[in-house]
Amino acid sequence: MNDRLNRAVERLLLDKRFLRRFRRDPEATLRPFELSREEIEAVKAGDAARLVGLGLDPSYAWPKVRSPLLPLWMLAR
Repeated sequence: MNDRLNRAVERLLLDKRFLRRFRRDPEATLRPFELSREEIEAVKAGDAARLVGLGLDPSYAWPKVRSPLLPLWMLAR
């Protein structure tokens, strides 16, 4: 598991203000998480398979139907 990536994606999924900042300036918003360029690009693209390959908890990428988390593809929109 990639703790930094999981914390960043969890924050994007649960914090609307953080998500708005991410949409305006993704690199600056993710800087505190010290993600690699590859991780940042995968988050920006909303590429679930790539993110899981980088260590993202699969439940963030493919939540259960009743999960309170938004689908990862919404990050790209």
